[in-house]
Amino acid sequence: MGRAKWEAPAVAGGEAAAAAAEAAAPGSTRASIFSVADGRRLAQEPVRHLTAFEAARAARVSEAAVDARTLAGLQLLPRFTPGRALLWGSILAAWCTAGAAVAAGRSLGARTLEDLPTAMRATLAPVVGALRARAGPAREALAPIFFAGARDGTPGEVAAGATDLAQRLKGRLASSSSAAV
Repeated sequence: MGRAKWEAPAVAGGEAAAAAAEAAAPGSTRASIFSVADGRRLAQEPVRHLTAFEAARAARVSEAAVDARTLAGLQLLPRFTPGRALLWGSILAAWCTAGAAVAAGRSLGARTLEDLPTAMRATLAPVVGALRARAGPAREALAPIFFAGARDGTPGEVAAGATDLAQRLKGRLASSSSAAV
């Protein structure tokens, strides 16, 4: 960045005063955005429109700058459009998902799809056992409250237990709402 990017190159030797005078002349293209006098002059001048040749050349240069994905003269990627971006993104996502699935299967030791359930059970058995050990006391304490008659009962006993649970919940809600009023 810097000032040199926004100014015309300085003239060497004793011609600096002549170059400054030429830069200040109306219609001159040599101006600095850091100069107040040049800024006023540039603000008052009308915008110079490009000729057809200059516009075509500018379009070609800008397109070449955007699509300069070449290696040794070969174009690496086609021009990007939203449809192509979606297509390439979908292809990349599918390949990455497949690669992650294959890597996970190999790390579990499953060579075929039929080996996968066995490998998953063997891998997750310690986690399931630890969760059951921690949840066991809470499960034993809550089972009689919520599932009275649900264990080893006939469907009628299970329905009666569910009805009993519903009646107890209604009673608690009614007593708490009457106490709040």
